[in-house]
Amino acid sequence: MIPFSRPRRASPATWARIATGSEDNSARLWDASDGQTLATFLHRGAVVDARFFPDGAYVVTASYVGGVQVNPASFERFAATARKLLADAGPAAAASPVKSPV
Repeated sequence: MIPFSRPRRASPATWARIATGSEDNSARLWDASDGQTLATFLHRGAVVDARFFPDGAYVVTASYVGGVQVNPASFERFAATARKLLADAGPAAAASPVKSPV
């Protein structure tokens, strides 16, 4: 079976990114200008909705099985969030490198 991709939502802040959800248990953030995947967010079940915050900074994704996730809509925000979580986790975790989600 080919995974479906829904819904398609454009970032209201810049219209430069599109969010989709899929039966393959993932949501994806796409660059609207070239179609490249910017980030993939995993869930425990099919993603049935994906929406941007009004400012375009985050994508909220929802799955019937995995609940709701709030995901950063840019690598810069993703990296900043990851660094904060690592810093809060302690010195050993903070030493781990933060890499691109793509």
